[in-house]
Amino acid sequence: MQKSEYLSLLIVEDDHESNKNLQELFRDKFDDVVGVYNGTEGWEAFKSLRPNVIITDIQMPGMNGLDLVRNIRKIDQNCFVAVLTSYSDQQYLLQAVSLKLDSYILKPVTSLKLESLLKSIHSSRVHLLQHKVLISKDTYYDSKAKMVMYVDKRIHLTHVEITILELLLYYRGEVVLHETIENAFCDNTEKSRNAIKIIMSHLRKKIPDLTIRSIQKIGYTIP
Repeated sequence: MQKSEYLSLLIVEDDHESNKNLQELFRDKFDDVVGVYNGTEGWEAFKSLRPNVIITDIQMPGMNGLDLVRNIRKIDQNCFVAVLTSYSDQQYLLQAVSLKLDSYILKPVTSLKLESLLKSIHSSRVHLLQHKVLISKDTYYDSKAKMVMYVDKRIHLTHVEITILELLLYYRGEVVLHETIENAFCDNTEKSRNAIKIIMSHLRKKIPDLTIRSIQKIGYTIP
C-alpha cells in the first residue's frame, strides 16, 4: 500500500500476543502504530491520537469493540474501522449495521486477509481525499457530503452558503465577481449585493479558519 498521506493505526486487541503480532505486521505500512488492550483504552487512545485507521476485536473486557466504534462514529465518520471477528461474534455483528464498519477480518488472520485489508484501506483513503477540500489544517469541506468539518465538529450550512463556499473554493486565489455569485443559484433568484454581504458574514462566523476577502465593487476571494 503506497502512502500518499500520514497514516496512523490503532490496534485494540486484548490478546497480548496477537496485538504484538499485528503491530509488527503493520509497522512498515503505517507512519505510526499503537496497540492497546481493551475498549476503554482504545477510546482514550482514539481521542488522544486521532488515528486514520482502527483495527479492533469485538469481545473484550469492559467496553467491547462495537461500543468503542459506536463512540468513535459520534465524532468521526471517516476513520477506517476494521473489526476482528470469529464465528461466535455473528450475533454481535447484527448490531453493527448502523456503525459504518469498513472491513471484517475473520480469525485466524492470514497474510492474504491482511493484503486485502491494506487494499481496502488504500481505496477508502483515496476516495475520501478526492472529496476532501482543505480550508485549513483543522478544517475541510467534504464536497460529496456537502458539509464542513472543523476539528471534530460538523458545521451546518444552508444551501445558499454551500453554493457560495463551493464557488470560492473552486476559484481559490482568484476573485469571484458579484455577478458570478448572483448567477450561481439554481432558482435564478436575484441576490442583492447586501444579501451576499450578509451571507459572507455568516460564512466567516460559522467557519473560523475561512478567510474571505472583499474586493470593493468587484467581488470576493479566499487565499
